[in-house]
Amino acid sequence: MLRHGSVALAGAVLAAASSGCAYLQHRLDDALEMVDVGLTVSAEPQLALYADEFSLLPVGYADVEDAGFIGIGGGAAGVSQHDIYAYGLFIFGEEWLWWDHSGTETGGEYIQGAGVIGVPFSIAFCEVPGYAPASIHYIHLGWVGAAVNIRWIEIADFLLGWTTLDIIKDDGKPTGEYPWESVGISLSH
Repeated sequence: MLRHGSVALAGAVLAAASSGCAYLQHRLDDALEMVDVGLTVSAEPQLALYADEFSLLPVGYADVEDAGFIGIGGGAAGVSQHDIYAYGLFIFGEEWLWWDHSGTETGGEYIQGAGVIGVPFSIAFCEVPGYAPASIHYIHLGWVGAAVNIRWIEIADFLLGWTTLDIIKDDGKPTGEYPWESVGISLSH
């Protein structure tokens, strides 16, 4: 039994090594897309008290524009510009997130409905879930704040990526295609 496991492990290492640095770069890119964790800083006082679990339980309000974001966010690490506008009350809400990593291909705009009514409404009008399913958390009081977001499908893409399975089809590309898009549901914006 141990011998078969060793052979499988050796085969996986050989496959990774033969594909060069691109394989590891794709895993790093996938890792950066799994979470947004960082601080927000704004020149003017703004407000965000918002949380949404699994894109189904939104509660609160957030309106932070032209904020600096320091941390891992929008698929990159470092400093970027970030906007968040969101509102929700348990069964319905909307989320708009924007990341700008100047000079890179990462970042982008994400618009989606939230809540058990908001998500189907969003899909019906082809608005997005490009960021969903996600757990989004923002607090920004005055000039400073924090964000902790978890992108669940990106975690699955990262873990399955080690087996060379790319469920989002984003390896080597700035954006991917979510599994539901391949069955004809267009969620692009």
